[in-house]
Parts: sequence; structure tokens; C-alpha cells
Amino acid sequence: MKFNEEILRTFYQVERVTLRDSELHWNLSEGLIDRKLSHEIKNPKTDDVLVGAHKRVTEALYKELVKAKVPAAHVSVADLEGAFTVADLVNRQTGEVLLEANKPLTAEIWSALGEAEITSVDVFFPDRDDVGMVLSARWTRTRSSPARGADRNLSQAPPGRSANARNRHIAFQRHVFRPAQIRFQPRRPFEIQH
Repeated sequence: MKFNEEILRTFYQVERVTLRDSELHWNLSEGLIDRKLSHEIKNPKTDDVLVGAHKRVTEALYKELVKAKVPAAHVSVADLEGAFTVADLVNRQTGEVLLEANKPLTAEIWSALGEAEITSVDVFFPDRDDVGMVLSARWTRTRSSPARGADRNLSQAPPGRSANARNRHIAFQRHVFRPAQIRFQPRRPFEIQH
């Protein structure tokens, strides 16, 4: 769904990973900063090593990569651990959905990309963003909730619990938008002391 993709793109930093010659390449972006990659990053013109394998990409090194016009960094599946997909991954030959949006990418999925003729994947790392897993996990739960209790009336709370959407919304409204508890003292006439 395009709408879900837009939500993820709004709240998370999205990275593009391309597949070329059965190798994964992370397009150059600020998402590489503070990462340790399995492969070295070389200057495309001089073939000099700019960042060694298993060395942290610092901000200064990232600026050098930009200056050298490095298009992408060769990465392994281990470097992409914790990545979630932004959009549905669809096999171009069969139309089968390999992985829905907002699901973690596994080694099996990465290996199936070549057979499915998928050349690039937009990913995000919820554990590295300020939003964190909260939005990603919450969105997954709300997408799957109707299947569990679609026949239940939302205005009826289960006994002893307030887990339905209506009660959660009301509780949120009360918590965030509650009026300040201000107590005013009775007004006294102004008196001048001599």
C-alpha cells in the first residue's frame, strides 16, 4: 500500500540497497555514518581504500566518500541486520509478494531478490532512528488487529480491560490534552498597609 510506505518514509530515514552482480550495495547516504561494514570502500577513480573493512565510517570519512563521489558501498547481509522493508517486495515474474512492508529482511529474502528480479530495496533501521521500534511495532499491530477481533464492537470493552481502540484513544486524549489542575484562591480586596 502506497499510504503505508509514505508513513514509513515520513518517520524513518530510508536507505536504498541495490543488487548488482549478486552483490549488495548500500547507496551512499548519511545512514552509513557510525557503521562498520564487512567490505572496504574504495575510491572509484584511483582504487585507493578510503575506509577499511570492519572500520567505523566516521563523519570525516563520510565527507571523504562524498568528495570522492563514491556511489555505493559493497555490503554483506550481516551489515544489513535489523533492516526492515519500506514497501512490499514483489516477485516481478510471478507477482508473488515475497515480503510485506514493515517486515524485517532475513538472509533468505536477500538471497531471493536476484531470482525475483528485484534490483533495489528501500529499507529502514528502526533501532537506529529516534522513532525506534515504537511506530514500526505499533503499525504492525494495528494492521493485524482487525483479523483477530474484527467482529467485536469497539464500543464494548472486554471485562476488566480497556484494550480496544476507543478506550485507548480516550485515555490518550485525557493524558495529553487534560486541562491543567489549577486551584484559584478566593480574591481578597487590595489593602494598603500604613
